[in-house]
Amino acid sequence: PRQLQALDMLAFIALAGVQAASASLSAAHMRAVRAAACSAPFTTCVRIANLSVPTPSAGEALIFIDASSINPSDVDTVEAGGCSTGCGADFSGIVIACPQCTRLRVGDHIWGLTSASYAEYAVAHESTVAMKPPLLDFLEAATVPEVGLTSLFSLKRTTSTPGSALPAGSPWPESNYSNLTVAITAGSGGTGAIAIQLAKAWGARHIAVAATGAQGIAYVRSLGATFVTDYKDAELFDVLPDNSVDIVYDNYGAEGTADKAMRAIRPGGVYLLLPHGQCYETGKQAPPCISGAPKAGVRQLNYATRLDFERNALEGLDELSRLFGDGALTVRIDKAFALADAAAAFNYSAGPGAGGVGSHLGKIALRMTTEGANPPVLATSGSHAALTATTALTRCLEVSPSPLDQRSLLRCSNALEQPSPKSECALQCSLASIGVYWACAAVCIEKLAPNSCITVGCLAAVATVDVACLMRCPNATTTRAQ
Repeated sequence: PRQLQALDMLAFIALAGVQAASASLSAAHMRAVRAAACSAPFTTCVRIANLSVPTPSAGEALIFIDASSINPSDVDTVEAGGCSTGCGADFSGIVIACPQCTRLRVGDHIWGLTSASYAEYAVAHESTVAMKPPLLDFLEAATVPEVGLTSLFSLKRTTSTPGSALPAGSPWPESNYSNLTVAITAGSGGTGAIAIQLAKAWGARHIAVAATGAQGIAYVRSLGATFVTDYKDAELFDVLPDNSVDIVYDNYGAEGTADKAMRAIRPGGVYLLLPHGQCYETGKQAPPCISGAPKAGVRQLNYATRLDFERNALEGLDELSRLFGDGALTVRIDKAFALADAAAAFNYSAGPGAGGVGSHLGKIALRMTTEGANPPVLATSGSHAALTATTALTRCLEVSPSPLDQRSLLRCSNALEQPSPKSECALQCSLASIGVYWACAAVCIEKLAPNSCITVGCLAAVATVDVACLMRCPNATTTRAQ
């Protein structure tokens, strides 16, 4: 019948666009940060390279990276020469492809950690990333994973052994801590800001922190700190009373802090060091990483997060997401830089001027595109086939096309949840998807017109990047049952 012939033709046209897009995964190019070993101001070594878009293996997601962030550890990586093949850990973005995946779907908005996230595209195994908190935008979400997981794991390990199951919820049962006091040695940076809020959410009655300046002190108080000392005037453990603290989270890690803290820690309390340098590399449970003369009954732990990041990242990200959803956590972005300005972002983080470690409040973000700009597209020589498929889809949806706003494309899944899903954004998603953001078309068509244009079976194949199945789609459209 004429109707089935039309379906055959539409499926064939869509297939051509999808095949072109699949080829583009290996043929397309992206911008990414690369650097030789150097130090501030980083302008002589940090460059933006034009590289091939990575190809995901089975179980891996190809992610359009919307944003990332600059952590002190990232600056250390550049200074040590570890960015010659890519750097950056935090990310938020959108799944573009995910072959043979079971957890993630194309179009999912995700966050987490990967290698080489200072790029327009990256890959990560689906078991290590999570759904982005709905209440955070991409820029906000990109600043959280490393510092969020670091503080979440650290505070949970104050009452558990690394390698064991993470305690559910608060690690400090009220039956054991009736007047819980937590001390945090650096309050206004990434790990400190998260730690203050976690301590408050998990029942701490008193939260003592070190910060500096009127703005820094006001900031940590706004997060929940109840006792704040300006570290330029006095050290935290010089002013805290004897036996006044249950938990010390030493996220700054200055040598000798454990010895200074012992006087203030109550018997039965905990000192946890978030290490760097040799204490991190060796995991040494001895001076100078911890005190050589601990108070009786005080547990000490030089805690390297590596094992928990490897085993518990997904669980931790999901718990952070729930806390954001409950309003227990917030994000402050001190400054955002474009990818092209990565060297300036490293310099701002490193200091010692404005923005340097101990100077900026909150996080430093890195956008992969400038605000409002179009993100890169996976364009190939097969674009003619893609445009033909676009025309077919336009007729099928019976809506007139408009100029494509690629930025809107990346946000189309949110628009599809609105009361009028057949929105301009949804149309743009379907139009631009075949041959470009082709996988997003599956989401759009499935929600807008699941029984039109191409069969549900073809859509499922697109969503799972199963090109072999797509090759059978023209035949599969000969009957509605198939």
